[in-house]
Amino acid sequence: KKTSNNSSTLSSFWCPPTDLVEGGVGEPVACIASTFEFDASFFETELVPRFLGLTFDHTENELTFLTEREEKLAMTSISVLVDIHKVDPGQTTLRWDQVPIAVPGAQSIQHSKIVILVWEKLIRVIVGSANLTRTGYRRNREVFAALDFHDDAKSVPKLVAEETIGLLGRILSWSRVPETTRQRTFDTLTLARKKLVGW
Repeated sequence: KKTSNNSSTLSSFWCPPTDLVEGGVGEPVACIASTFEFDASFFETELVPRFLGLTFDHTENELTFLTEREEKLAMTSISVLVDIHKVDPGQTTLRWDQVPIAVPGAQSIQHSKIVILVWEKLIRVIVGSANLTRTGYRRNREVFAALDFHDDAKSVPKLVAEETIGLLGRILSWSRVPETTRQRTFDTLTLARKKLVGW
Protein backbone atom coordinates (compact mmCIF):
# COMPACT_ATOMS: atom_id res chain seq x y z
CA LYS A 1 0.00 0.00 0.00
CA LYS A 2 1.41 3.38 -0.97
CA THR A 3 0.95 5.90 1.77
CA SER A 4 -0.20 9.28 0.51
CA ASN A 5 -1.22 12.19 2.66
CA ASN A 6 -0.82 15.69 1.31
CA SER A 7 -1.25 17.22 4.77
CA SER A 8 1.69 15.31 6.26
CA THR A 9 5.30 16.41 6.34
CA LEU A 10 8.11 14.13 5.22
CA SER A 11 9.37 13.82 8.79
CA SER A 12 5.94 12.59 9.92
CA PHE A 13 6.53 9.40 7.93
CA TRP A 14 9.25 8.49 10.43
CA CYS A 15 6.52 8.02 13.05
CA PRO A 16 5.11 4.53 13.60
CA PRO A 17 1.83 4.25 11.67
CA THR A 18 -1.21 3.62 13.83
CA ASP A 19 -3.81 2.45 11.30
CA LEU A 20 -2.18 -0.27 9.18
CA VAL A 21 -1.61 -3.21 11.53
CA GLU A 22 -4.17 -4.41 14.04
CA GLY A 23 -2.77 -3.91 17.52
CA GLY A 24 -0.05 -1.58 16.28
CA VAL A 25 3.32 -2.06 14.58
CA GLY A 26 5.18 -2.93 17.78
CA GLU A 27 8.51 -1.67 19.03
CA PRO A 28 11.15 -0.06 16.79
CA VAL A 29 13.77 -2.56 15.66
CA ALA A 30 16.09 -0.96 13.10
CA CYS A 31 16.69 1.97 10.79
CA ILE A 32 19.02 1.99 7.79
CA ALA A 33 19.26 5.13 5.68
CA SER A 34 21.40 6.61 2.94
CA THR A 35 22.01 10.26 2.12
CA PHE A 36 24.43 12.58 0.33
CA GLU A 37 24.42 15.60 2.64
CA PHE A 38 23.83 14.93 6.32
CA ASP A 39 22.87 16.91 9.44
CA ALA A 40 23.54 14.70 12.47
CA SER A 41 21.88 17.12 14.90
CA PHE A 42 18.66 17.20 12.87
CA PHE A 43 18.73 13.42 12.56
CA GLU A 44 19.19 12.90 16.31
CA THR A 45 16.73 15.49 17.56
CA GLU A 46 13.91 15.36 14.99
CA LEU A 47 13.94 12.09 13.05
CA VAL A 48 15.24 9.40 15.40
CA PRO A 49 12.83 10.31 18.24
CA ARG A 50 9.90 10.07 15.82
CA PHE A 51 11.01 6.60 14.73
CA LEU A 52 11.42 5.54 18.36
CA GLY A 53 7.96 6.84 19.22
CA LEU A 54 9.27 9.54 21.56
CA THR A 55 7.83 13.02 21.96
CA PHE A 56 9.53 15.86 23.77
CA ASP A 57 7.22 17.69 26.11
CA HIS A 58 8.69 21.15 26.74
CA THR A 59 7.42 20.98 30.32
CA GLU A 60 9.70 18.03 31.08
CA ASN A 61 13.42 18.02 31.77
CA GLU A 62 15.52 17.68 28.60
CA LEU A 63 17.85 15.28 30.43
CA THR A 64 14.90 12.97 31.07
CA PHE A 65 14.08 12.94 27.36
CA LEU A 66 17.70 12.27 26.38
CA THR A 67 17.92 9.42 28.89
CA GLU A 68 14.79 7.84 27.45
CA ARG A 69 16.19 8.24 23.93
CA GLU A 70 19.45 6.54 24.91
CA GLU A 71 17.56 3.64 26.49
CA LYS A 72 15.52 3.15 23.31
CA LEU A 73 18.61 3.44 21.11
CA ALA A 74 20.31 0.71 23.14
CA MET A 75 17.63 -1.70 21.90
CA THR A 76 17.54 -0.46 18.30
CA SER A 77 20.03 -0.71 15.45
CA ILE A 78 20.50 2.50 13.42
CA SER A 79 22.96 3.17 10.58
CA VAL A 80 23.23 6.04 8.11
CA LEU A 81 25.27 5.59 4.93
CA VAL A 82 26.74 9.01 4.11
CA ASP A 83 28.92 10.16 1.22
CA ILE A 84 32.48 10.16 2.56
CA HIS A 85 32.88 13.90 1.90
CA LYS A 86 29.72 14.80 3.84
CA VAL A 87 30.17 12.95 7.15
CA ASP A 88 28.98 15.15 10.04
CA PRO A 89 31.21 15.09 13.15
CA GLY A 90 28.38 16.72 15.15
CA GLN A 91 26.99 13.30 16.13
CA THR A 92 26.46 13.35 19.92
CA THR A 93 25.93 9.67 20.78
CA LEU A 94 27.67 6.43 19.83
CA ARG A 95 24.39 4.51 19.97
CA TRP A 96 24.07 4.67 16.16
CA ASP A 97 26.52 4.40 13.26
CA GLN A 98 27.44 7.00 10.66
CA VAL A 99 29.00 5.01 7.81
CA PRO A 100 31.18 6.90 5.27
CA ILE A 101 30.68 5.63 1.71
CA ALA A 102 33.38 6.08 -0.95
CA VAL A 103 31.84 5.17 -4.32
CA PRO A 104 34.54 4.01 -6.78
CA GLY A 105 35.46 6.56 -9.44
CA ALA A 106 37.07 9.98 -9.19
CA GLN A 107 33.83 11.91 -9.72
CA SER A 108 31.43 9.43 -8.08
CA ILE A 109 29.39 10.19 -4.96
CA GLN A 110 26.90 8.39 -2.74
CA HIS A 111 23.74 10.19 -3.82
CA SER A 112 20.87 7.84 -2.93
CA LYS A 113 18.27 8.94 -0.37
CA ILE A 114 16.67 5.80 1.01
CA VAL A 115 15.23 5.13 4.47
CA ILE A 116 14.21 1.72 5.79
CA LEU A 117 12.33 1.83 9.09
CA VAL A 118 11.74 -1.52 10.77
CA TRP A 119 9.22 -2.07 13.53
CA GLU A 120 8.23 -5.49 14.87
CA LYS A 121 5.23 -5.85 12.55
CA LEU A 122 5.92 -3.43 9.71
CA ILE A 123 8.72 -2.20 7.46
CA ARG A 124 8.46 1.23 5.83
CA VAL A 125 10.64 2.19 2.87
CA ILE A 126 10.96 5.89 2.02
CA VAL A 127 12.61 6.80 -1.29
CA GLY A 128 12.92 10.40 -2.40
CA SER A 129 15.02 13.40 -3.26
CA ALA A 130 15.54 14.85 0.24
CA ASN A 131 18.87 14.64 2.05
CA LEU A 132 18.77 13.93 5.79
CA THR A 133 19.12 17.62 6.59
CA ARG A 134 16.86 20.29 8.02
CA THR A 135 16.89 22.08 4.66
CA GLY A 136 15.96 18.91 2.78
CA TYR A 137 13.08 18.10 5.12
CA ARG A 138 11.82 21.58 5.99
CA ARG A 139 12.64 24.11 3.25
CA ASN A 140 13.18 22.50 -0.14
CA ARG A 141 10.51 21.21 -2.48
CA GLU A 142 11.16 17.46 -2.50
CA VAL A 143 9.49 14.35 -3.91
CA PHE A 144 9.20 11.07 -2.02
CA ALA A 145 7.23 7.84 -1.77
CA ALA A 146 6.59 5.86 1.42
CA LEU A 147 5.79 2.16 0.99
CA ASP A 148 4.61 -0.08 3.83
CA PHE A 149 5.25 -3.82 4.05
CA HIS A 150 3.58 -6.10 6.57
CA ASP A 151 2.14 -9.59 6.91
CA ASP A 152 -1.00 -9.01 4.87
CA ALA A 153 -2.12 -9.80 1.33
CA LYS A 154 -2.82 -6.08 0.78
CA SER A 155 0.79 -5.14 1.50
CA VAL A 156 3.10 -3.86 -1.24
CA PRO A 157 4.84 -6.90 -2.84
CA LYS A 158 7.85 -7.62 -0.63
CA LEU A 159 10.18 -7.97 -3.63
CA VAL A 160 10.34 -4.14 -3.68
CA ALA A 161 11.69 -4.07 -0.12
CA GLU A 162 14.02 -7.00 -0.74
CA GLU A 163 15.61 -5.26 -3.71
CA THR A 164 15.93 -2.00 -1.75
CA ILE A 165 17.71 -3.88 1.04
CA GLY A 166 19.97 -5.46 -1.58
CA LEU A 167 20.86 -2.03 -2.99
CA LEU A 168 21.84 -0.72 0.44
CA GLY A 169 23.94 -3.84 0.91
CA ARG A 170 25.86 -3.05 -2.28
CA ILE A 171 26.36 0.56 -1.17
CA LEU A 172 27.60 -0.71 2.20
CA SER A 173 30.35 -2.66 0.40
CA TRP A 174 31.97 0.72 -0.41
CA SER A 175 32.08 1.79 3.23
CA ARG A 176 35.23 3.08 4.92
CA VAL A 177 34.69 1.81 8.46
CA PRO A 178 36.13 -0.93 10.69
CA GLU A 179 34.88 -4.40 9.81
CA THR A 180 32.89 -4.61 13.06
CA THR A 181 30.86 -1.52 12.09
CA ARG A 182 30.29 -2.79 8.56
CA GLN A 183 29.18 -6.17 9.87
CA ARG A 184 26.81 -4.54 12.37
CA THR A 185 25.08 -2.65 9.55
CA PHE A 186 25.05 -5.74 7.34
CA ASP A 187 23.44 -7.72 10.18
CA THR A 188 20.74 -5.04 10.41
CA LEU A 189 19.97 -5.40 6.70
CA THR A 190 19.86 -9.18 7.14
CA LEU A 191 17.43 -8.81 10.03
CA ALA A 192 15.07 -6.76 7.84
CA ARG A 193 15.35 -9.30 5.00
CA LYS A 194 14.57 -12.22 7.33
CA LYS A 195 11.52 -10.44 8.68
CA LEU A 196 10.14 -10.13 5.15
CA VAL A 197 10.70 -13.85 4.51
CA GLY A 198 8.35 -14.70 7.36
CA TRP A 199 5.52 -12.63 5.90
